[in-house]
Amino acid sequence: MEIINDYTKDGLRLPMIHYESRSKDYCIVFVHGMSGDILINTFAQIWAKQAIKNDIGFLFGHTRGYSYMNDIICKNKEIKRYGTTYEVFDECLEDIDLFIKTVKTLGYKKIILIGHSLGCNKVIYYLSKNIEEFLEGVILASPPDMCGLCQMKKYNENYSSMRKEAITAIKENTPEKRLTTILWDEYELSARTFLSISTEDSPVDNLPLYKNPSHFEQLEKIKVPMLIFESSQDDIIIRSVEEDLALIKEKATNSKITTTIIPDTGHTYQGKEQYTADIIMNWINTIRK
Repeated sequence: MEIINDYTKDGLRLPMIHYESRSKDYCIVFVHGMSGDILINTFAQIWAKQAIKNDIGFLFGHTRGYSYMNDIICKNKEIKRYGTTYEVFDECLEDIDLFIKTVKTLGYKKIILIGHSLGCNKVIYYLSKNIEEFLEGVILASPPDMCGLCQMKKYNENYSSMRKEAITAIKENTPEKRLTTILWDEYELSARTFLSISTEDSPVDNLPLYKNPSHFEQLEKIKVPMLIFESSQDDIIIRSVEEDLALIKEKATNSKITTTIIPDTGHTYQGKEQYTADIIMNWINTIRK
């Protein structure tokens, strides 16, 4: 395992954790969710070790939204504050572009993109904007409807007041002002960040399970095989685990989809880390050429 630091095109220095394979044929590029990092996402460590056993590389890319709050050194020596509190969703294009560029520089020939939680939305958005010729497959691990989770009363009774406060902050030219309400009793978000993950028809709104339009337009652009799984005890479910997975599969009209439910665990697969690793590797072995 090695730590790689490099700069995005917009000048942020991001850390990446690389587990190297022997053959350099395949590499998994992992995109974490809200507040994720390699230390917190222990399941990703198990997935990486399983990948190496199967001669597949693994790159855990830390987006600018890693951890709750972080200070990132820029190419011009400036320091900018990010983390989940200040991340703006559509800037994820710069981060994923760096991860893929890094994997290619390392000499890998084929890429499998994994997104976990909000990382799923980032992967879908990236692929709606970029045709990646080296891409062999996509894995969506616990994919959320971010706008639905922000707006549904059972998850967030304060959506209207939060949106009003955020819009006011933007109008007053204080986009980094932190909202007075904590989202889902966990995330303290800036006004700009909250709007970037909760606004309908914005880049993040690519798995709109709650409103269920006739097309999931970004998802339709993915044409490689996809593995999609959800946990039976997850806390991001819109209808039911079965219905959510079935709806995503139905809307992904240009991809061959495999879905599965991970039993007896939650959003980060506690106690099922090896179980999910085996599912991932078994699926990858079905699409390897």
